[in-house]
Amino acid sequence: WQNFNKRHFFGICPACLKIGEHSACSGCLMISYCSRDCQKEDWKSHKTLCKVLGKLRGGSGGQHLFHKDPEAHVKVSLAVKEVVGRPLTQYESDLLVHARICMVCLSGDQAKLQNCPGCHCVAYCSQECREDDQELHQTVCQTLHECITDYMFEAKKGNELKCFLPPPMKSFTPLPDSLEKVFEDDISHLLSDKADQDYKDSELRRLTFLYTCPATVLHAASVSG
Repeated sequence: WQNFNKRHFFGICPACLKIGEHSACSGCLMISYCSRDCQKEDWKSHKTLCKVLGKLRGGSGGQHLFHKDPEAHVKVSLAVKEVVGRPLTQYESDLLVHARICMVCLSGDQAKLQNCPGCHCVAYCSQECREDDQELHQTVCQTLHECITDYMFEAKKGNELKCFLPPPMKSFTPLPDSLEKVFEDDISHLLSDKADQDYKDSELRRLTFLYTCPATVLHAASVSG
């Protein structure tokens, strides 16, 4: 994790980075783990924040801090910052801003919430709420899935192709109609056969993002002659 910008997704176990439906910490209800062992492993990192958030919500019997009131994160963030005596890290800020509450009715009842199985980045407390948001959510579900997947692979493996440079060409060749086609063959050759397709797809997305600007300049130059 050195030099890595740690972020929080409630659909990712902070200990093992497994994506899925996890159980909320009973102390703060703000972070979820895939198993008791992972919760114990992460306790040293989570302990300080958990105790502060637990007190703010009135102990284990209290409701989620943002139940029906997601805008409370501003007051909670200021309170936590004052107690710990330092600015919040990006991870801590993410945890408060992107809390696991129902996307529709804003319920913070963790026992009733279920993540969207497609992206694990939003949650719903009932089938009715899920159906209410279905049309809008389907426009972003795949993008959210890619975001959480890309983060998980970067956290686990880093970027195997971070030093990649497209091979030089002796003559000008017009860009294909899709930027992905520029890198598909190189990724297949450079990544080990053991790499699964999801990881290859993630690295392909990263490369197309990195080279969008220079490819745009090249395309503009080729069009202008």
